[in-house]
Order: sequence, then C-alpha cells, then structure tokens
Amino acid sequence: MIDTDFDPLSLYDRPARLGEHGSRARREAFGEEVWVRPAPAHPLPAVATCLRPRPAASPDDEPEVIELGAWPEPTALRAGDRLVVQVPSAVDDRRRFVAWLRAVAAAPVPELSVAPCCASAGGMHRLWCIAAARVLLPGSVRVEARHDLIGIRLAQLAVGFGADTLGGPIEPDRSLPLAGVTRPNEGTAAGLSTLVRQVGLHPRASDPPCAPASPETSP
Repeated sequence: MIDTDFDPLSLYDRPARLGEHGSRARREAFGEEVWVRPAPAHPLPAVATCLRPRPAASPDDEPEVIELGAWPEPTALRAGDRLVVQVPSAVDDRRRFVAWLRAVAAAPVPELSVAPCCASAGGMHRLWCIAAARVLLPGSVRVEARHDLIGIRLAQLAVGFGADTLGGPIEPDRSLPLAGVTRPNEGTAAGLSTLVRQVGLHPRASDPPCAPASPETSP
C-alpha cells in the first residue's frame, strides 16, 4: 500500500509507531489474510536472489534461482518473481533501500513479491525493512517474511509489522503412529498457519499469483 507521506527513515528508532504503519498498510491491501507460501531453501543472498517461475512449468515445479549482483531495476522484474533482497543496516543502505522501494512503486510492475533480509544481527532492522516495504509498495507487490532467512520468531513478529506473506521451506506434516493425527512443528504448513492465527490474523495457503513468465533475459 503506497503512502507518499510516510518517511520510514524517521521511524527507525520508533518501532511501535513503525509497526502501526506497516500493519495498517497490510490490512488496507489484504484485509486480515496472510499467505503461507512455500519457497525452496537457498542461502542468504550477498545482494539479492530472484526466484523466477520456469516457462511452461507446473505449479509444483521448483523456480529458477537467480543470484543478482544488484537490486534489480523495476523494468527487469517479471510477473511471479519472488525477490529476496539483503539490506545492510548502515544508514546509507537504508536510504538506498527506501529509494529503491519508491522506484519500484513508481513503475508499472507486475504481480511479484519482495522479501527483505539482512546478514548482520539486529531484529529491529529487519522489521523496519518489512514495514518500509509494505507501506511504500503497491498492493500488487507482496511483502514476504522468510522464516528460514530471518528466523521463525522474527517472521511471526514481521506479520505485525506489515508482512502479508509468511514464506520459506515448508516441512511435511507428521502423524502420530496408528492414530493418523497431524502433529505439526512450526515449520509445517499447519505450524506456520498457527503462528499467523496467534497474532490474530487468518492464514491462507497461497497459489502462485500469476502464470509463469515467457523466457527472457534474467535481470
């Protein structure tokens, strides 16, 4: 949800206020629903990674994993892309991230998602990235909290800061012997859905948001 008056840099040290902005933007764009969406495991990117649907692939096929040397230009983005961008916590990098978000928001981007992360310690910075992305980006761009890259507890908190998608590898449900009763841990679809319910929201198992793109040059 785009808020042209929102200055995320000024709220870096005000987490409660920041969370209010992010949560309101998520609610305005998607209501009380949060996607629980699988993603293949991959390392934390040095700069950015793009998970791109393969041409003519079925929904069950693994996406192409493209390592990028820079945050992509908006014109290089395609429908269905799932970007993972590393945002260093230095002030200049935060400014650069805000400028990139505004550039993406100003372009006619297709439906895709962005998952901010950071290699250095500091949960508040990761939550700031989630909130800034949700408020500055349009509703066509989903904002993911990747539980495998930022930690499952922080990913749950990130939903309260504006993340509309809880993404990452999803483990298969396990059953008790003989009884056939599901015994989920937090990494299963049932477990992740429970984390969403615990913050008062409604989980939804997501479908791919759009058809795989036609083959073109990678960003």
